[in-house]
Amino acid sequence: MSTEEKMRLVVALDTMINRKIPGNANEYAGKLRISRRAFFRLIDFMKTEMAAPIVHDKIENRFKYSLDGKLYFGFVATSPLGENEIKKVNGGTISYTTFLIRAKNLFRVPTTGTLGDYV
Repeated sequence: MSTEEKMRLVVALDTMINRKIPGNANEYAGKLRISRRAFFRLIDFMKTEMAAPIVHDKIENRFKYSLDGKLYFGFVATSPLGENEIKKVNGGTISYTTFLIRAKNLFRVPTTGTLGDYV
């Protein structure tokens, strides 16, 4: 199974879970147009590689997440960009400190006069 196909199936299964579509493994596999074995491989992939806490609720007869949450596809920075990285992205020479000072002044609240003097 290609990565693109696997991602399509992950999104489709996540949608089915969030919409609370009822069914057992055979029914879910049929709706996804994959075999029962491929469905369980998909579940295993989502559990091990994506930490998705998928369970089958026998009372409600549906698959669901055992914890509240969402799958997220995309890039999330784990630390703020440094000055050199900002220059690479923006191509500029402004320092991060200078940027913060300018941003602070932009939203400064007037201490004297009327608001009209600053607008």
